[in-house]
Amino acid sequence: MMPAEYGGSELGLSEATVMMQTISESGGGGTAASSIHMNIFGLAPVLKHGTEEQKKRFLVPMIEGTDRACFAVTEPNTGLDTLKMQSTATRDGDSYILRGSKIWTSTAQRAEKILILVRTTPLEEVTKPSQGLSLFYTPLDKTQVSVTEIPKMGRAAVDTNSLYFDGWRVPKEDLIGKE
Repeated sequence: MMPAEYGGSELGLSEATVMMQTISESGGGGTAASSIHMNIFGLAPVLKHGTEEQKKRFLVPMIEGTDRACFAVTEPNTGLDTLKMQSTATRDGDSYILRGSKIWTSTAQRAEKILILVRTTPLEEVTKPSQGLSLFYTPLDKTQVSVTEIPKMGRAAVDTNSLYFDGWRVPKEDLIGKE
């Protein structure tokens, strides 16, 4: 689903859906499809909101298969209520300092990069709960992020994890779009 200028196939959502369905029907079910979906759909926000420099820096290695990524949204205390997210990113010079936790983050055991959604404006300071959320695509620095696999009975082709971070420094250049 990525443009040819970054190494993509120029195919769209319909083709990606057919491919994911075919993979699922091949015997692997949703587990097989979920093992690759981040690489197909995951960096759409970078394509839509990223700078040209970010698109070249992030999309090309993902499309080439040299980078593997995970996506961190769900939190232990807020579950699927994303608008009540508690993980934060605070600007500190040329970086952001991230603090918080995520749960049900697939493929974090093997990922070198992470697409992570956090609050850059506290919930109590926004007029609508959908405001104040920011997205980063950055290296998953396991010296600063504790990544713990969650044991589960099914979907074993994909690791599922909890993440904890407190003082994780992320470069401002890895903010996708605006705060």
